[in-house]
Amino acid sequence: MIGNGQRNDGKKYLQSFNLQDAETRKNSSVETWPFIDSLLFAFSLITTIGYGNITPKTFAGRVFCIFFAAFGVPLTLLTIADLGKFISQIIFACNDRFIAQMKRFWRRNNLRNLFKMLICIHKASKFINNDSRNKSLRRGKNIIVSIRRKKDDQEIDGSVASSEISNDNEQSNRTLTLFILFIIYVIAGSLLISSYEPEIPFFTAVYFNFITLTSIGLGDIVPQRFNLN
Repeated sequence: MIGNGQRNDGKKYLQSFNLQDAETRKNSSVETWPFIDSLLFAFSLITTIGYGNITPKTFAGRVFCIFFAAFGVPLTLLTIADLGKFISQIIFACNDRFIAQMKRFWRRNNLRNLFKMLICIHKASKFINNDSRNKSLRRGKNIIVSIRRKKDDQEIDGSVASSEISNDNEQSNRTLTLFILFIIYVIAGSLLISSYEPEIPFFTAVYFNFITLTSIGLGDIVPQRFNLN
């Protein structure tokens, strides 16, 4: 008798659960998602953006979201961290290469100026007699030697001073570079969104990009057009 009573209670519980689930489906107006909506929802879920315009209504859909996010979010964070490290290495390498090229260009121009000075002194010496020409050449050579010595001394002093503050300046320069790139990225994305979404003004697009890139995802502004033609 006890076993039959437990079975009856279990059947009643299952029937009530099925009725509740059916009522939930009816009242929630559950619809089949298109592929593009499902893709957008999955992407916003694993990236913790969470626009909120698409949400699961059924019990099975919500359970799927829990397990999907539990495995997808850590994997996405690891991927984003590795991708950010790779991009930062590329940016820093390009920055260091640009600075090295600018230093080489500056040194070459200084050497050219020294050679031009030597040529000018040599040409000017042709209009003077031999004694004055020799004196001028010696004077010019002494000037060039002194200029080179001063230049070498300045480079040595500059290299010593720069080596002392390079560690501090390197970090600040990289931070400034990343901040400028972030601002440019937000502005470029805002221009693109405002061009394809006429109802979103430029400043609203800037706000949307900032909220999205910082993974806040308030959900008050979402793109509505999927056709980019």
